[in-house]
Amino acid sequence: MTKVMTESGWVYVVLVVDWFSKKIVGHHAGYQSRSHEWLQALEMGIQAHFPEGVREQGLSLMSDNGCQPTGKAFVRECAILGISQAFTSYNNPKGNADTERTMRTIKEELFWLHEWRSLEHLADALSSWIELFNTTYLHSALGWKTPQCVHQQAGKKRKDTPLKAA
Repeated sequence: MTKVMTESGWVYVVLVVDWFSKKIVGHHAGYQSRSHEWLQALEMGIQAHFPEGVREQGLSLMSDNGCQPTGKAFVRECAILGISQAFTSYNNPKGNADTERTMRTIKEELFWLHEWRSLEHLADALSSWIELFNTTYLHSALGWKTPQCVHQQAGKKRKDTPLKAA
């Protein structure tokens, strides 16, 4: 989570990043940063990438130890969805390195380059930037592929692998 000053006040931005593909799968921008807003970002990623549901998918969510991801509502929702939570060590942003690096890129390439009129202005620009990032941003860690390309390749492999009864 980061915050960005607009003419209408501070806007808090939450990201959900798929660490395997580096794809930003969910985000939320709003005037508050509570568990509810964090859940909106998580649900965006779930709805877009797991329309059949996430239970039994073995998903793990890495976050810091802030009050939002450790709050009762957030923890309960993750448990209901079957998402295991992992937390970084205290005062250790490297524990959430991929997400922190993505947030830094957004700051350098979007947030710090503009003066923002409003939440709506920032949210629209953020959505457009994320679309470009996911579809055109080449990552050396991904073999110079885009997050979307790696995400699609991983999804195809999952679909091509038959399920085996235990």
